[in-house]
Amino acid sequence: MKQKIILIGLMFISSTIITTSCLKKQAKKLSTTTTNNTTTVGYCDTITYSKHIAPIVTLCSTTGCHDGAPRVLLTNYSQVKNAIDGGQITINSNGHIMGNGKDMSATAGTTTNQDNWFKCWKDNGTKNN
Repeated sequence: MKQKIILIGLMFISSTIITTSCLKKQAKKLSTTTTNNTTTVGYCDTITYSKHIAPIVTLCSTTGCHDGAPRVLLTNYSQVKNAIDGGQITINSNGHIMGNGKDMSATAGTTTNQDNWFKCWKDNGTKNN
């Protein structure tokens, strides 16, 4: 009887190890709606600085926005990363990009998709990719 219990226990442990080792880590799904009313589902780990975040930063680096003193200078990856790490750029409870307490969707015109991309990029470690 003890041998059967031990055997069943070992089989259970072995199957658990095999099953969990074969599972691919699932990234958070991100849904993006395009203008032709189709929905493309991607994953947060597909958001890159160069393709998704840099164009958002370009919106914010215009004259009178984030072009330097007294505002945070945002013209490249390092400046954006430092602003995030320093708490000058955050994401509010509605998922909007916030810069020193100001909602960037209202002031810079970021879209919901851009806000989502930024949040995903930030949540995935603000990689320079």
